[in-house]
Amino acid sequence: PEGTLEHLKIIPLPEQSTIRVNAIVGYADNLYLGTTEGLKVFDISKPDLPIYLPHEDIPGDIRSITFGDGFAYLASLGDGIKIAPLNAGNKLGPTETIRFPRHLIPGGKSLDLVYRDGFLFAACGYRGILSIDVRKPHQPLIVDSFEISGFCKKVELKNNILGAQSINSAYLFDVENPMHIRMLGKVDNIEDFHLGDDEILGLRPRAIIRIPFPVLLHLRQLSNDKLEFALPAADYEKEQYNLYLNTDGKRS
Repeated sequence: PEGTLEHLKIIPLPEQSTIRVNAIVGYADNLYLGTTEGLKVFDISKPDLPIYLPHEDIPGDIRSITFGDGFAYLASLGDGIKIAPLNAGNKLGPTETIRFPRHLIPGGKSLDLVYRDGFLFAACGYRGILSIDVRKPHQPLIVDSFEISGFCKKVELKNNILGAQSINSAYLFDVENPMHIRMLGKVDNIEDFHLGDDEILGLRPRAIIRIPFPVLLHLRQLSNDKLEFALPAADYEKEQYNLYLNTDGKRS
């Protein structure tokens, strides 16, 4: 039936002394594996006969892979972010590297990436998240950042909401304007999360919790002793909600 797994195919990895798979992404007729021994690419146009393409290997400890506008972007731990053009037949071209300034991110810790409309959002460990303008891929520009508590290891994007996982907490941001990241909220005591169509799923040791998406409220009136916000049109149950204020237009 549709939506069920019926077939299992084991794809052997290249023989190396030690190798760990960090990320796996399917794109067109290829399967891309980010491993501790670099990027490994397999032709899966015939799913029952996957073919390893060693000439497309890219070195590094590849933690994440994403694609956009004819380029592949790789989070390479210790190096930064590697960029490779996709040529005819989705073959990877020569790579270049976005090397972070050492005062910004010592060691180039880039752990996860998502792409949208010419911008990358990167999870960068203790540095939090970066917004990088790659509309000119060979002239990338860091346009904004947001430091979060703990160690940021994962990012996920749904419409204009970016989720970032740190130690036991998920942070939620409005990234409609990638040059001005705004925090929407935070969910504590979860080990992982997923941004669904209508809700956020949070993983706890013994349960999966369901969390409504945060709503960005717009200030309607400001006085010396009162803040008044315009409420969304949707109906909400009367209960307690967390309210995060952007005190300087950026931080919450």
